Amino acid sequence: MLENGCTPNLVTYNIMIALQVKARNYCKIVKLYKGMQVAGFHPDKITYIIVMEVLGHCGHQDEAEAVFIEMRCDWDPDELVYGLLVDLWGKAVDVYKALG
Repeated sequence: MLENGCTPNLVTYNIMIALQVKARNYCKIVKLYKGMQVAGFHPDKITYIIVMEVLGHCGHQDEAEAVFIEMRCDWDPDELVYGLLVDLWGKAVDVYKALG
């Protein structure tokens, strides 16, 4: 993209992340997420939710929780976010964290 003179923005990053979700390319999702932050873009709520969901479903609940903690600095979690965390910890069979 940069080679073609196109400078990505937050929307571009979210679209690229969403496309990688459809392609099930989970490593690329995390790489894009970290790359957007290095490029100076703050993830929005959509970005955070996508990344937390992907990390959790790949078995990286601790990393998903770290993204949640990071998200709380910028956004107030809502029912969707808390429901996602309960789902991720429930699937990890960590009932205490799911209920905590």
